[in-house]
Amino acid sequence: MLFLPIFAILAFITSVLAGSGSITKPAKGTSIMPGQSFAFHYDGMAEYSVSGYNYSVWLFTSLPFAFLPSQSFGAGHFFGRYNYANYPGVPYATNPAPANFTMPDLSQSYGGFGQGQDASGATVYLAVIEEYAAGSTFGLQMNLATTQLMYNGTQHH
Repeated sequence: MLFLPIFAILAFITSVLAGSGSITKPAKGTSIMPGQSFAFHYDGMAEYSVSGYNYSVWLFTSLPFAFLPSQSFGAGHFFGRYNYANYPGVPYATNPAPANFTMPDLSQSYGGFGQGQDASGATVYLAVIEEYAAGSTFGLQMNLATTQLMYNGTQHH
């Protein structure tokens, strides 16, 4: 019976150290210029009994109101799809996120019919959608983490 209190203590410590599914860098409110490099870190959902898989990093110029079909669900920039090492979900990360991203210049032409737009002091949202599993689910679970940033300004070239 000595093992039960030890397991309870270990379970508590594990829950305190558990992944939070949150963006820890950059800090909320950070002002970032177009073309400027900024530190990035995502603290994934993986922990004891939770496996993290892939996560996608996005920059939204406004938060989407709902996760419903729409021709203009949101606007912004896609940074990429990454993973991180966590056993047994992803024993070895094959595509870890870089330590830094570069803020896109949203005033640039995208080519074709796509034209950027000037913005100064605009609130934008860095978002991460992570796929994870904890026990038995019908498909992978999804975690959405966001942090508000200040897109400091752009100029047409």
